[in-house]
Amino acid sequence: LKHRTFSAWRQLGPPGFLLCVIGCVILSPLNPIFLFASLALLGVFLLTNLLVSVFQALTVGKIHLASRLFAAYLCIHFGYALGFFTRLFQRPKPGQYWGG
Repeated sequence: LKHRTFSAWRQLGPPGFLLCVIGCVILSPLNPIFLFASLALLGVFLLTNLLVSVFQALTVGKIHLASRLFAAYLCIHFGYALGFFTRLFQRPKPGQYWGG
C-alpha cells in the first residue's frame, strides 16, 4: 500500500480469498464444516481458473496453452495475495518501498 489506499476494490479479492481459505483450514479442527468450506473454496477457484484458461486458449486458437495459462493464473493470484500480506506486515523506513 504505497499510497495508503486501494486503487480498486478488486485488489482485495486475492488476499480475501487466501485469508478465507487459511482461516477455514485453521478452524477445521474445531468443526469439520470448515474443512469442507476450504475445499469448496479451492474447488470453485480451481474450476473457474480451468474454465477461464481453456476459454482464453480457445479464443486464440491454441488449446495447448491452456495448461500454461492455468499455472500462470495460479501464480498470479496466489503471488499477489502473498505479496499483499508480506507488504502489509512489513514496516519499512519512511520513503523506502522495495528494498532500495
